[in-house]
Amino acid sequence: MDLPTDLLRTFIAVNDHGGFTRAAEVVHLTQSAVSMQIRRLEELVGRRLFARQGRSVALTPDGEKLSQYARQILRLQDEAMSALVQPEVEGTVRLGIPDDYVSFLPAVFAHFSRTHPKIRVEVICRQSSEIHELMEREELDLALVTANCGRPVTFGTIVRMEPVIWVASAHRAVEKESPLPLAMFTDPCYLHDEAIRMLEKMGRSCRIAYSSPSMAGLIAAVQSGLAVALVTRANLPDGARVLGPDDGFPVMPPVVLELHRRSGAAAEVLEQCFMEVLKENA
Repeated sequence: MDLPTDLLRTFIAVNDHGGFTRAAEVVHLTQSAVSMQIRRLEELVGRRLFARQGRSVALTPDGEKLSQYARQILRLQDEAMSALVQPEVEGTVRLGIPDDYVSFLPAVFAHFSRTHPKIRVEVICRQSSEIHELMEREELDLALVTANCGRPVTFGTIVRMEPVIWVASAHRAVEKESPLPLAMFTDPCYLHDEAIRMLEKMGRSCRIAYSSPSMAGLIAAVQSGLAVALVTRANLPDGARVLGPDDGFPVMPPVVLELHRRSGAAAEVLEQCFMEVLKENA
C-alpha cells in the first residue's frame, strides 16, 4: 500500500491549521476536496485520523502516529525536489524572534541550510511586542512570536503551545523567602504581570530582585540563586528545579507561538522549516 504525498500534505495542513477551512486555503483546494482527501487517507490506513472538537479538529492517537511519519516523508520529498528539480531560491530573510525561542534555531537552520544554502538569514532578537510592531512596519520578513502579547487579535499561523514553568536554583531554596524574589524582564511583559497577579491572589508577596531585557539574564539570576523566574520549557536551565503547586506556585497557562510572514519565496521556505521543526519537537 502506498500513501500518496498529496493526501499526506493535506493531512498535515489540516492538523497544522486546526481545521478543513484554513487547510483548504493553504493547499489550494475546496473544503469538500480536503474532506474527500482525508476520507481517502483514512480508508487507506484503515484508521480514523481526526476527531472533531467543536468547530476545529484534533488528531486521534492513530493520527498522531501517522503525522510523525507523514512529516518525515514530506520533508524528504521536499529535500529531493529542491536538490534535483526546483531552481535554488536566493535572497535574504529578516527573521524576528525573541531570545526565549532562540533555542529552536539550531534545528531549524540545520534543516534549512541543507535545502536552501543560498538564502541569507538576518536574525533580529526583540521581545514579541516589538517584533509585532516591526512586522507591521514591514521591517521583517518572518517572525516567530508569542501570540497577542496583550495586543488585539493577530493573524499568524499557530505552530506550538509552549508550557511555561517556574524555576529556581537547585542549590538554594530561594522560593521560600518572603517576599519572594523574582527575576523579570526589564520591559513590560503581559505574562509576567499575570504571574505576579496570580501569586498575590494566592497570598504570596513578591519583589523584583533582578531584571534583564533577555532570557539569558533571567536564567543567570536563577542559576546563581538570586531569584525565581518564569521561563518556557524550551529554556529550562541546567541545574534548575521546576516549582509547582506543591511549592506554592500557580500553574501558568502555556504560551501560543505563531509565525507571521510577508510575501517572498525565501521567507516562505524558512517558514516551512520552522513549522516542521516546531511540530516535530512539540
